[in-house]
Amino acid sequence: MHIEASPVADLFGFVGMILSMSETAIGWLREYHCGGCSVNTEGIITVMMSWVLPNVLKVLIQSAVITFIGKNIATSLRMAKTTS
Repeated sequence: MHIEASPVADLFGFVGMILSMSETAIGWLREYHCGGCSVNTEGIITVMMSWVLPNVLKVLIQSAVITFIGKNIATSLRMAKTTS
């Protein structure tokens, strides 16, 4: 099966990652302003393993994807500028 690359695929991926990262930031702000009301506070290790570590990993992966896709979009725009 052959799948043709779409010229807007990078844009959709970029916007999706930005929205996902924004959702994570909103969650952090919500936890900060309610004093950690929805985080399991049975101990620092539990909080680290169940909330901090997954969120940090999520943000690191999202940042890497945003950087990669952003570079692809910038390269495409530069190539389009030079060909026109």
